[in-house]
Amino acid sequence: MTNGLQTLVTCFSGHTYAQRPRSVQWQGGWQDILTVLADWHTPEGRAFRVLTAAGAALELRYLAERDAWEAAAVT
Repeated sequence: MTNGLQTLVTCFSGHTYAQRPRSVQWQGGWQDILTVLADWHTPEGRAFRVLTAAGAALELRYLAERDAWEAAAVT
């Protein structure tokens, strides 16, 4: 993802890590994730398109090799 900002994400992890994101640190605070619009696998790890309770549409990517999350606004 280009222009992604490293961020913090809480997620549900059942049989594997990062199964479903629950909240994201975005624009200075924590935002609950209202719904996951799409999810897919990339060579780097999992990716999600989400809508937060505050109305932000975001793309979240978990980069497994770096054990880090990136977030970018979706327009």
